[in-house]
This record gives sequence, structure tokens and C-alpha cells, in this order.
Amino acid sequence: IAKREDDVILTKQQQKSREMEVERKLKQVTMREDLLQQHEAELQERETETTKQKLENETRAQQLDAKERTLKAVELSLQEREKEWTKRETENIAETQLLQKRMREFNQREAALNELQIQLTE
Repeated sequence: IAKREDDVILTKQQQKSREMEVERKLKQVTMREDLLQQHEAELQERETETTKQKLENETRAQQLDAKERTLKAVELSLQEREKEWTKRETENIAETQLLQKRMREFNQREAALNELQIQLTE
């Protein structure tokens, strides 16, 4: 009977020891699960922030593309206006040179007429 009582006591102690071990492992698993949930939440937050930044970058890239297209259009317009100005300037220079030539011819003819008038009056 004493042996059986010792066996029962030993079995109760072993059972108690196993229960404590199971409780310890359960606490560890619970702690790991909590940690994992915390890491998953942090990861989700970072993914959300990354997605937000990606969208912001895409929006800024689109805005930059639009600005570049506008700038190119303005540059082309400027080039056309500069070509037109250069053409007009060239035409003005040619016209000025022609007028100067005509003025010299007019002055020469006027001088020749004055010379003739002087000769006629003499």
C-alpha cells in the first residue's frame, strides 16, 4: 500500500510537473504569438506607408511629366518666335540697306542736278 501511495504521490508530482511545463510552454507560445501579431501590425503599417509614398511619387512623376511637356511646348513656341523675329530682322536689314543705296543714288542724282543747274546759270 505504501508503494502504491508513493506511486500515486510520484504520479501526482509528475502530473503537476507536466502541467507546469505545459503552462510554461503555453505562455511562451502566447508571447510568441503576441510578438508575431505585433510584427505583422508593424509590417502592415510599413506596407501602407510604402504604398502611400509610392502613390505620392507616381503623382509627383506625373506632375513633373506634365511640366516637362509644357516646357517643351513653350520652348518650341519660343523657337518659332525667334525664327520669325530673325526672319523679320533680316528683312529689315535688307530693306534698310536698299533704302541707304537709294538715298546714295538720290543724293548723287541731286548733286548731279545741282551741278547742271550751276552750269546752266553760268
